[in-house]
Amino acid sequence: MKTILTLFIAIMLSGVTGLANFQNPSKVPVRIYLEHFKNLNKHQLSVRVLTKKDKRYKPTAGVTVALYATEIAATNLLGTVTTTTDGTGIYTFSKEQRELAESIKTATYYAVVNENDTLKAKEAKVTIKKVNLNVQYFIKDSVKYIQAYVSETDSAGNKIPQKKVKIKFLVERPLSPLPIGGDYNATDKDGKASVEFPDDLPGGAEGYVKLLVRIVENDDYGTVETSEVKKWGVPTHYSDMTAQRSLWASSANVPIPLLIAILSLVVVVWGMIFYMIYKVLLIRKIGM
Repeated sequence: MKTILTLFIAIMLSGVTGLANFQNPSKVPVRIYLEHFKNLNKHQLSVRVLTKKDKRYKPTAGVTVALYATEIAATNLLGTVTTTTDGTGIYTFSKEQRELAESIKTATYYAVVNENDTLKAKEAKVTIKKVNLNVQYFIKDSVKYIQAYVSETDSAGNKIPQKKVKIKFLVERPLSPLPIGGDYNATDKDGKASVEFPDDLPGGAEGYVKLLVRIVENDDYGTVETSEVKKWGVPTHYSDMTAQRSLWASSANVPIPLLIAILSLVVVVWGMIFYMIYKVLLIRKIGM
């Protein structure tokens, strides 16, 4: 009798669970992409979250992502980010977190989306090795050069050159960085890669340009960047075109002929309207 009662309770519980699962809509699968960025002043973790809609994964806004160092534990929580309209979120390390990250030879970071009423749980992991990116700027035979040296430091403090690391040499521009020396350059067996700086590249009013040297989305190092401002550009004076009378200027600097034409059209149109009103009133007066 006791065995039959136990079996009956188990069947009832399984039925209730099945009904609950039937009533709850299925939760949406999630994908997470995690990247690490480092330069002289900051460390950042960049996340991108996609959820499955209409059989396709699309960027999703408003998803909270928890970020951890070393392992997923409350004591290792770095912080949280909420994704924007393009499904991305960026977390910037605090000073203490950055100093700790600099002291670790190999660091592992996790991005976690916890299960909720609509989303399934998901996590992503990235492991970053500490790397040295040293850059030299020099002039030889009137030619300007940028040379990058990539190395790792072993336990004895020796620098070990790293070959076949892709390096991008860039010049900062208002819209997006301008690559020089090709899309990328790979380091040689000595861990070095170099490019010539073009001698006809426009700079600011005094010729200053900001140069960027970047290891981009490397499997071992993530994205590592260093920058330097050099007086290597051609001095260029840009005039403010919006301050002159032109078609693309502000309304206060509209060209005189165009202003006269527009005012003439306005006067003609309103003159015709007043003339028609006058005629209507005249006809009404004659009728009375």
